[in-house]
Amino acid sequence: MNRVKTVVFFVMLTAMSGAAAAQPWSLQQCIDYALEHNINVQQKALSQESEEYNLRITKYSMLPNLNAGVGQSFDFGRSTGREGVIIDQNSSSTSFSLNSDMPLFSGMRIYHQIKSGKSNLRAAMEELSKAKDDLTLNITSAFLTILFNKELLSVAHTQAGLTGEQVTRIEKMVEVGRSPQSELFEAKALLAQDEFSIVQCENALRLSLLDLAQLLELTDVASFDIVDPQVDDATLSHFTTILHADTTFQRAVQFRPEIKAAQYRLEGSKHDLRTMQSYFYPSLSLRAGYSNGYYHLSNSPVPQDLFWDQMNLNNREYVGLNLSIPIFNRFEVSNRVKIAQLNIDQQTLQLESAKKMLLKEIQQAYYNAVAAQQKFEASKKSIAASEEAFRYAEERFAAGRGTNFEFNDAKTRLIKAQSDLLQAKYDYLFRCRILDFYDKSM
Repeated sequence: MNRVKTVVFFVMLTAMSGAAAAQPWSLQQCIDYALEHNINVQQKALSQESEEYNLRITKYSMLPNLNAGVGQSFDFGRSTGREGVIIDQNSSSTSFSLNSDMPLFSGMRIYHQIKSGKSNLRAAMEELSKAKDDLTLNITSAFLTILFNKELLSVAHTQAGLTGEQVTRIEKMVEVGRSPQSELFEAKALLAQDEFSIVQCENALRLSLLDLAQLLELTDVASFDIVDPQVDDATLSHFTTILHADTTFQRAVQFRPEIKAAQYRLEGSKHDLRTMQSYFYPSLSLRAGYSNGYYHLSNSPVPQDLFWDQMNLNNREYVGLNLSIPIFNRFEVSNRVKIAQLNIDQQTLQLESAKKMLLKEIQQAYYNAVAAQQKFEASKKSIAASEEAFRYAEERFAAGRGTNFEFNDAKTRLIKAQSDLLQAKYDYLFRCRILDFYDKSM
């Protein structure tokens, strides 16, 4: 099943809706609104955004930092003077500093952290795509259920109309003595059953509309309605080829977001292991700084340098390298390395589980689609035979050659055939839509 089929399917379903119309809603409007307002999708989008910021933090850790400091202290009584001699005199000092630190080598730690961050970001993006796909599928299912219930309600009204016509004919036949009164009572009872079926169909339609409105998280559900496009044979003709499950799986495993997400998580866990292993290596950093200060003695008999004079005399600049060599860290790094290795094993199993789950879903979708196609074809044959049988029974009853029982039996069979056809049609559409999600690569 290819993307063109999906486009045609959506065009057929949305053909009767205006682009700016708020009511009724088309299928595409429902999907667009849900993708924008659904809480689960919004949470996945926030997770993706969070991973983007985490990746930025990791990338920027390669840059040098810059920090400024200002200090002010007051000493009373015995304190240390500028020359380091303890004196009995109050003093105050002001200090200024500017420091910078930049990592030069950390065992490739930052490199693997960036790689891990990129993998986690891609996994978050695929998980967001998976959430959107699932929501789109749920919206499509709810939308088709409403269309099914609407057509079922139309069938119920049609059958009630036929029964009403039958009641009218029997009343006339009773008046002229051609039919007993019992047939009229039986016909009116059938009309009451048909009217009850209409009420049941109306309730089912209202509930299906409510389900879709709640899925869209709308607050005003009373006035919610959808467009009523005609899903005819022209639409169904685009869903004629059902690929085998194995063929679909081989294609789906290459692009399905749940598989990609698991692959990216596995890739990220491998870089997490190398990040932990980097703590076994020495780290080298470059440091540079500037400091200055001002010192003042209270009531000093000796003249003191002015502020700017001291600032010119007390300034200090430095540049240096710092090498940190890990020797013993209470086995923390080795244990964290083992945890990272276990996480790789866990992500590997997660990937295999995702593939097996995908294969299971595709196999189920394939056999469901085949069964739905066969049921739909059989229902079309059944409806044709039932319509012909009902037409024949109706003609015989109108001519007085058929009984009321024969007419009702033919009508009952026709109602069941119509209901089976509607159910098979929308089930076939939905099953093909599911398969299309697994075969977007075509």
